[in-house]
Amino acid sequence: MFKPDIAIVLPVYNGSKTISSTIDSLIDQTFNNFELIICDDGSIDDSECVIKKYQDKRIKLLINRHNRGLGYTLNKLINNISYTSKYIAIAEQDDFYYKNRLKLQYDYLESQPDIGLVSGIADHWDGRIITSKFPGILVNGNQYPMGVGFFKLNYREQLKVVNSCMMIRRSIHENYKLSFSTRYPSISVDWDYILRISLVTNIAGIHDSLVRLDRSQDRKSLTANTQLKSTAARKLIVEFFKEFSNILSKEDYYYALATQRYLELSNKKYFIRLFQSVSIFFLDPDISRFKQKFKKQIINPFTQNKINKRDILDGLAWFLTKIKFKKAFHLQKSEEYYNFTKNFVGYGYYDRISMSQKKKEIIELTDTIRSIKPKVILEIGTRKGGTLFMWSRVCGGGGIIISIDLPEGPFGGGYPRKKKKLYKYFGMDSNTKMHLIQNNSHSKETLGMVKNYLGSRKIDFLFIDGDHSYEGVKKDFNIYREFVRDGGIIAFHDILPNITGHDDSDKIEVYKFWQEIKADYEHKEIIENFNQNSMGIGLVYNCD
Repeated sequence: MFKPDIAIVLPVYNGSKTISSTIDSLIDQTFNNFELIICDDGSIDDSECVIKKYQDKRIKLLINRHNRGLGYTLNKLINNISYTSKYIAIAEQDDFYYKNRLKLQYDYLESQPDIGLVSGIADHWDGRIITSKFPGILVNGNQYPMGVGFFKLNYREQLKVVNSCMMIRRSIHENYKLSFSTRYPSISVDWDYILRISLVTNIAGIHDSLVRLDRSQDRKSLTANTQLKSTAARKLIVEFFKEFSNILSKEDYYYALATQRYLELSNKKYFIRLFQSVSIFFLDPDISRFKQKFKKQIINPFTQNKINKRDILDGLAWFLTKIKFKKAFHLQKSEEYYNFTKNFVGYGYYDRISMSQKKKEIIELTDTIRSIKPKVILEIGTRKGGTLFMWSRVCGGGGIIISIDLPEGPFGGGYPRKKKKLYKYFGMDSNTKMHLIQNNSHSKETLGMVKNYLGSRKIDFLFIDGDHSYEGVKKDFNIYREFVRDGGIIAFHDILPNITGHDDSDKIEVYKFWQEIKADYEHKEIIENFNQNSMGIGLVYNCD
């Protein structure tokens, strides 16, 4: 009868590209009296098929038909280990384990009965070479502190244990009724567990490399999601301070928050790092640490000419522009939106947003569009972003806004590519997708991008204000009308003959196409004064 001493638990989610290498490295261990329990956590790739190719009797496969998360899956795996397994070895789907990993950890725990968890050193691999080793405390030949000292170290400085090569004494896990938390996204689950187990047993580290972690640039992993990682880490820091207020002081709490802020700075552009460093100065209780971090992240890059001075000025311009723009998020009425576009003045590339429509006409159109509660909007003619701003105010949460702008030609608007940052900032809802296309609306390439962005969704509102020639506006209508839902609105700008006397007035032929099609649809004309010599907006209600 098979009686394993070690249970390796391996959660998998969409790991088809890396899981074979991981399993091969585990099967090839010098210590072979183990069971390998794998759980596919609702993968939508070929992970299950890859795993099932292995015929090794030591492998057991569990399936979650829906993605349940790391905490749930680890608990399920541990609940399915054999009664003879004394130790629980954690493994991850994109890591490679050196042959002696299990042997070294097994021997260590057998000889050290007062240790409840042992880990080791991880090699960071960029796809070609080992670039660094972690954690420094073990690499430098030192050992973890015990008890509360370990708890505080890993709370204040963040996780100093290689979670993907932990081996846990099963009796400790069960006797203290420990489990992996389901409160956090998968990223902070191990951190939570290690902090909690450190209060009931001692933790040690082996001074040998046990695992090679994939840190290549094309790696797709949950831990590569920096925003999710930061949010989860901040939540854990706050909640542990509240739960363990008898152990953690306010100084510990602020130190831990500052640690997290320093980690977040590494993913920011230089100017943002500079600005946010000032706020960390007032947070970090360790001024010597602040000086060291400030020198490394701010002073050295500047003095060593690693920073483009124009990038600094652009960062400043964007920062100041965002401050001025924030009032836009509190506006409620269409007239307020219009007035904002007329009065707003930003900085640098983000200087102005404006439109060429008449005030009363565009306000009435905006109110009309708001009434249908659009979720998907397509605009042809971004130009200076004024109408795009209006549409962003009325587009429902979780929507799609696509704006196409011809960069050049008689009807081209054109805007600096950097200004896309401002236009994408217009969104009222973080779940609304803003897609900006700088290309000819008549091209197959543009049409392909629009199809891709829309997917199976239909357009609620199509605004045509690009190529004003008869053929141009007709093409835009014929190409994109098919994507407008039944009952959706298609609007044209400049439906009146342009008799202003401007040099290009004879090129504005929207009125010709408007007169040709309006009788075929339920329609509406928005014209401030029928005696005016240009402008006007025409609406048709699409029907199959």
